[in-house]
Amino acid sequence: MANTIRGGAVVYGIAVALLTALFAIPMALLGAAGGAPFVFYGTVLFSFLALGVSMGTLLAAAGWRSYVRRPATSLRLPSAWALLIAFVGMLAVGVLVLHTPLTFLLPVVHVIVCLLPPLILIAAVTHTMQHNGVSLTRRDLATQFAYGAIGATAIAITLEMLAAGTAMLLGILGVAVLPGGSEKMQMLTRLMQSPATLTTPERLLDVISAPALVIGLGLLVAVATPMIEEFVKSLGVPLAASLRPVTHSQAFAFGLIAGAGFSLMEALFYGLAGLPHNWVAPVLTRAATVVIHGAATGLMGVAWYEALHRRTGRFVLYAAAGIGLHGLWNAMGGLQALAMMTASGQPDGLGQAFGMGLNALAIILLGATWFLALGVIIWQTRLSARQPVQVTPTA
Repeated sequence: MANTIRGGAVVYGIAVALLTALFAIPMALLGAAGGAPFVFYGTVLFSFLALGVSMGTLLAAAGWRSYVRRPATSLRLPSAWALLIAFVGMLAVGVLVLHTPLTFLLPVVHVIVCLLPPLILIAAVTHTMQHNGVSLTRRDLATQFAYGAIGATAIAITLEMLAAGTAMLLGILGVAVLPGGSEKMQMLTRLMQSPATLTTPERLLDVISAPALVIGLGLLVAVATPMIEEFVKSLGVPLAASLRPVTHSQAFAFGLIAGAGFSLMEALFYGLAGLPHNWVAPVLTRAATVVIHGAATGLMGVAWYEALHRRTGRFVLYAAAGIGLHGLWNAMGGLQALAMMTASGQPDGLGQAFGMGLNALAIILLGATWFLALGVIIWQTRLSARQPVQVTPTA
């Protein structure tokens, strides 16, 4: 079983690296032929290559070294403060190159800027844990981070597509059986088929507020997506536990690292939403979400630790906390999006004021959720002081 896991990591890592390099060629041709600005498709292409090739190679190398029983060396990262200074500096460089003839440098700058926030969080947590005697190795970082970035993302996207279809089907069926449901579904179909729906806030708001979509999107965003992602992202913990004993603090650290790797993928591509004109705001937004992913998946990692020790009640408690934290963040983000559409889609001042007030409330709740996640990370990190000193293992 152990060698199967190690060999699987090698094969999957090599496959991802090779397929990424292969698909980059048609992506480059399509981007050039499509007429999109180079700063956009060039950054998308470089991000795709950097993620797939580097993470695939990292996972394969770590899996191979484990397969041939090479000793795992202790993890050593720069201080979180040094990485934070580097992040601010690279952010400034990105703003500079975006508004100068040096825009061809943005793809490299973008990848570095997206990579630094996960490393900042990982460095801050692991430094404290290692100071408290928790054993963490470079191989732990490589395998969990790469799995979160290219393993969990692929599985989660596939499952989320299935969940989206299921949630929408349930929502539509639920509306169809209600009185007048047939007429409502016909009206919704006409709205969705109209080209003006996507460009007119009032029409788009009518579609979003339709009961079928409210039910479907609510189930998907606040329930299905967090549940899928947290279970999938945290699978590295039981896999690691099948290779060697894992403590409570290690389980949290492994989950946090995998969550940070997942957030890297999101930052690389979601952070491009504003190009070619706006780059800083989306990047900063994605940088903040690394705390949510880290805390939620860290808690799910502890849930797996409790499950491995047959403590079902604690497993349910930690799993519910991790999934609930992620679900709360998603729900507040959805509320903010709905509030902004409401504000822009209302012709009268009262309706716009309501939308703006709802948006302000959503922002406050998002901030509260973020600080709650940060508190979870601090709490679990301080718990590591109660762990006995460990010897660095070979996995």
